[in-house]
Amino acid sequence: MGAIVFFAVCIAIIAIGWAICERIWIHSDGNDALQQTTPLERLTAAAVAGAMLWLGVNWLLALTHTLTRASLLIAAVACMIAALILIRRNFALPRAGVFALIVCLPIVLWIAYVLWRGFVLPPDNHDALAYHFPKAVFMAQTHGYGYFVTADPRVTVLPANYELLLTDILVLTGTDHITEWLGTVFYILFLIASAAAIERWFGRGLHVVASVIAIAATPVLLLHSGADKNDLMTCFFAIAALLWGARWYVHGGTMPWILTIVSLVLAGGTKPHAAAVLLGLAPFMITRAVRKHVRWREDLVVEARLHHLREPALAAFVRHGRSFQYARAQARETVAIPHRGRHANTTSAIPVTAGSDDSIAARALPGG
Repeated sequence: MGAIVFFAVCIAIIAIGWAICERIWIHSDGNDALQQTTPLERLTAAAVAGAMLWLGVNWLLALTHTLTRASLLIAAVACMIAALILIRRNFALPRAGVFALIVCLPIVLWIAYVLWRGFVLPPDNHDALAYHFPKAVFMAQTHGYGYFVTADPRVTVLPANYELLLTDILVLTGTDHITEWLGTVFYILFLIASAAAIERWFGRGLHVVASVIAIAATPVLLLHSGADKNDLMTCFFAIAALLWGARWYVHGGTMPWILTIVSLVLAGGTKPHAAAVLLGLAPFMITRAVRKHVRWREDLVVEARLHHLREPALAAFVRHGRSFQYARAQARETVAIPHRGRHANTTSAIPVTAGSDDSIAARALPGG
């Protein structure tokens, strides 16, 4: 039952994340910018936005010390209901050919294996036993985040995004049977984000599948895919920050900038090593900001020049407009009146003074 709830919540979080991304993308950058993204990029964006939402709810509960089973169940059920409502919306999933599916079959078999191994074997690495699990258990016991002093300073001073997710599993399931599955989920997300970056850089083709196979077979990734460690979670947010940071540098846009910042914050809240990604992106972010500032100043100069050019034209338009109005008013005061004189069919223009009963026009009319 716990496994079903785990995967249902994961899918719901990604579905809600995509709904958030789609709405903000269309509102801020337009539908054309959204259509320029690939399905793999959309999955990456959805995972980042969904993780932001779920971790935000967790931090809100942890800081108010209401991180209980009841509150987490309410949040999980709300996510699944919202996902069921939003699942009808059009979402383009990546389409893979038969050859690609056959080639990726070893990855699927490995994921199935590590899920089974994580379920039957207890946590067995030093970081999990000395750092991650003690902090998660402390938060589960106190129903929130606190200043926990232990023999390992990492429990006290390091960020706690990963430990919050561990706490969720411990509180919801009551056991540590599927805590390793967090690493498996971020292993899959890391492969998706890597494939999105490769496809954006080199284009579509079998080279994307070959690159994903090579990445998935990396020994350190294989070891971490079924371990209670926060490295894969940090790596996913790091590659997402690089992906969206590069897109923002080249094309601009509000949503890539938001995804870059959110990915950096989530990576830094998981492990301080994410600062290296920020240092790598900093020169490009500064260059883009300076270039945008220069362009903004140039636009201001052009606007000021156009304003100076428009002022004389506007004044002339107003002056001529007033002259036209004055002439029109004068013309309305002149009325063409039929005149019975020597030539019966002739008319004469006789000025009429408004409001005067004994005007010239009144005297000129028959019977006047």
